Amino acid sequence: MELNSIERYHALAKSSAIFLGIALWDFTVALSVHLGRKMISQKWLKWLSVAAGISLIGFGISFGYRAFKTLLHMI
Repeated sequence: MELNSIERYHALAKSSAIFLGIALWDFTVALSVHLGRKMISQKWLKWLSVAAGISLIGFGISFGYRAFKTLLHMI
């Protein structure tokens, strides 16, 4: 019985740590975006957004290709 209660406390502690980490990450991203908008002009912000979008598309294509290649090897 004691073992089960210890496991529950560990699970609660780990879950709480995950939620705290997510909250800290969200706060950090929001703060950096808020401060970054004041330091970067609209022109640079636009180009940064375009570059980030192209990077995400590239990663998506890369991961999709790898997944397709893995599926072909499984068949």
